[in-house]
Amino acid sequence: MTTTLTDERPIPGPVWDKSKPETRQPWLDFRAPGITATQIRDWGNASKRRKIIDEKVSGVFEDLSHLPYVAHGNRREPVIAEWAQGRFGITPCENTFARPDNPRHLASPDGISLDPFTRELLIGADAVVMEIKTSKNDLTPGLMDEGRHLIEVGVGSPFDRAGYYIQIQWQMYVMNATATLFVYEQHDDIVNPETGTFTPLGPPEYAWIQRDDALIQVLVDTVAPRALAEIDAARVALKPDDLPPASTFPSEDAVLVQEVVLARTAASTAETSRERAWNTLQEKYVGEGKPDIEKLDLGFAWFTVSTSTPAPKVTRRVETDWSAVKAGLTPLQVKKLDALIEKHTKEVVTTTPGKPTQKMTITEKKGKSA
Repeated sequence: MTTTLTDERPIPGPVWDKSKPETRQPWLDFRAPGITATQIRDWGNASKRRKIIDEKVSGVFEDLSHLPYVAHGNRREPVIAEWAQGRFGITPCENTFARPDNPRHLASPDGISLDPFTRELLIGADAVVMEIKTSKNDLTPGLMDEGRHLIEVGVGSPFDRAGYYIQIQWQMYVMNATATLFVYEQHDDIVNPETGTFTPLGPPEYAWIQRDDALIQVLVDTVAPRALAEIDAARVALKPDDLPPASTFPSEDAVLVQEVVLARTAASTAETSRERAWNTLQEKYVGEGKPDIEKLDLGFAWFTVSTSTPAPKVTRRVETDWSAVKAGLTPLQVKKLDALIEKHTKEVVTTTPGKPTQKMTITEKKGKSA
């Protein structure tokens, strides 16, 4: 397996300090051309994908901090980050980083590992990043060993359904890290009227998640290029000069026209990408002499190649043709002859074996992308 781990440091972007409104636009500008770990995670969800494209094209970022779940996360995250720093030595972080060899590949880890002496960002074998989540659900990621290292993702768990494994792997790819400390805290899902947020059910839990280069390779080679291609196509399709003046066409209707054009372009680009990827996989994995693959779990989808053999074709025939003989007989004689034929003639049965065929299937997990 080829690793995407390098010895290059990710490029830090500006921080959005919410107490300083002037820092918001530089933060948005740094993120606008690329795709983040959260966006890669959500790309498999059609409605979220549409929202990501709209945000990229319009440049309008929707601040959801007024929502209870977001407000709770914003309030608890610094507290949890401080707890993790005290226990594991991981430094809280608010930067967005760009992959050095592809600045359109972005990630915003909640914590990073720094050299204790130089305070430089660690990369490679010693690099650990942190991801913090709060939820009404138990976000235990799956089966863990005694050291709380993840052994296997719990299929169908809230962690799995939310796509957090994908988000974490993309984050490690961008940050050139080999492990993630996933810290999660469950709350009661009851809004506190005084704070407008929820009450934690207990102290934070954590799990160590190792780098998964197989999944990262799929995200880098397939998911990200498709996503960025759709985003770029949507940007190209948005041509304000093509719209009629507001005096002759209502502006709200012009926006609707734009949405139709964007949707058509995105759909066309996605179908072209799907066909190209599908045909490439077919050529590589399906054909005479190629092995079957039993439901391979790629994290975001199941990949299967199976061989099926149709039922044999059975042909029955009678060897003797009596038509010439019957032509010279009376009806009574023909009737007696038919009785003799039925009694004494044996059928010859020919069986033609079915030809085995291979079939490739890709089953997308709910809330995830292939």
